[in-house]
Amino acid sequence: MGYQVFIRKYFERGSVFHIFPASSFLIESIEERYDSLDEGKLPCLTVHEDDILDFFYCFFCENIPPRKSFDRASEAFQQRVLFDNYDDNIYTYDDIRHMAALLRQMADIMEKDGSNPSLGLMKKNLTSYDLADYGSPDYREWERREYKAAKQSGDYQTTIKRWEREWVDSHLSVAVDFYRRFADALEWLMKEAPDFDLICFSGS
Repeated sequence: MGYQVFIRKYFERGSVFHIFPASSFLIESIEERYDSLDEGKLPCLTVHEDDILDFFYCFFCENIPPRKSFDRASEAFQQRVLFDNYDDNIYTYDDIRHMAALLRQMADIMEKDGSNPSLGLMKKNLTSYDLADYGSPDYREWERREYKAAKQSGDYQTTIKRWEREWVDSHLSVAVDFYRRFADALEWLMKEAPDFDLICFSGS
């Protein structure tokens, strides 16, 4: 198996999104919540914030807006229609099932036809950094070679954009793998927390 975008099935601090079950009947303080997640009392997924924003932020905003948010100042649920990178975004379990089904559908389309127009929002923010182990010698060598060629081309910006899109289009298998594993992980989260009714995407 080649490069994979990380999805942790546990709580991990950093520049990440924490995805975990919540309840419309239970409102915890932020401190109580993080204690519960850190101590493993609640199942939790940890995904790097750039991966949430680059892989499907635009698609989610258009197709599955959050039902509400948890306002940290008042510690109460508020209505919301836009995804907030730095706050809580609340979805029902039915929303999450729909999300998982859409992710699998998009992954199937991407695997068969990466240039399909329906993938526009999914691919909008994808870059070579999202789809590669950019610390690896192979990627560094490829990047060095392409930047050198771009400088020699006489049209640096156009050349950079072109090879960036070429890299993305030739490495969509990484995105396909991530979407399928993330769909599985979301369903795992609900299965692990049958007594809850909401899922929270919480930005750091």
